[in-house]
Amino acid sequence: MNKKVQTAKFVIADLLSAAIAWSIFFFLRKSAELQAMNDTLQIVLNDTKFYFGIIAIPLFWLFLYAVSGSYHNIYRKARMHELAQTLFLSIIGVIIIFFALILDDAIPSYKSYYNLFITLFLLHFLITVTFRLILTSRNLYKLKHRIIGFNTIIVGSNGNAISIYNEIESQPKAAFNKFVGFVHAVKYPSYKLEKFIPNLGHFSNLRHLITEMNIEEVIIATERSEHNTIEQIIAEIEDSDVLIKVIPDMQDFLLGTVKTTSIYQTPLIQVSFDFMPPWQFNLKRVLDSTFGHSYDNIITRLSGMFHRC
Repeated sequence: MNKKVQTAKFVIADLLSAAIAWSIFFFLRKSAELQAMNDTLQIVLNDTKFYFGIIAIPLFWLFLYAVSGSYHNIYRKARMHELAQTLFLSIIGVIIIFFALILDDAIPSYKSYYNLFITLFLLHFLITVTFRLILTSRNLYKLKHRIIGFNTIIVGSNGNAISIYNEIESQPKAAFNKFVGFVHAVKYPSYKLEKFIPNLGHFSNLRHLITEMNIEEVIIATERSEHNTIEQIIAEIEDSDVLIKVIPDMQDFLLGTVKTTSIYQTPLIQVSFDFMPPWQFNLKRVLDSTFGHSYDNIITRLSGMFHRC
């Protein structure tokens, strides 16, 4: 799967949504001021602020989405999460735009401010979430129907590896994994899993295989007798941009942050070395590069609020 192309689709959709929403809002805002629809379009098209907004507003939204981690793991987006995150970010973004650009408008009453805020919010949220849900739904359809899948390598070659492979492959709904092969932790005369998927060699080749075969997930399912290799396996791939999952009885052997997940009925433990959520890491990087200081405490306090989205 081409993540860059899919990310570009979301970026273009978000830029287009923001531009459309702002154009409609600008037109409605001017119509309310002039109270003459016939003249409004010509006035809007001659207004330099309109063209400034068409460029600046979408770029502002793109920055907000990028910092919040909206473009992280594009293919793993869920519709409800997408809806909640877009709703939350729309509220935050519209508040910033409202106070930066609209609050100094000449208005007959404060009720007009509320109307402007609600109008801009509804326009931006509804248009943006429509484009996003279309893209997310298309991805989910392709994943569920095995048109696309996450290229996956199993680390292990015998009983545990075969058990996990069979459980995932026999699910009534697709588990989104596309097995490209397995690597072994210990050399044996033969490997049971070789009957089902290709043998890609020793786990020491993992880093090369991940790059060469565009691997997105690694499932560690070694035998109990091979548990002494776990730290070596993790060390081999911890810097790679892959999702690492292991069978439950390996939990005590793992380092880093561990969180439980599952592939439908198949229990697996997801190993995460990201101690910050994407939005927190991105915001910290922006602040550090801009001001030359670390804002860990401030960002950590905000993390609880963003984490819900």
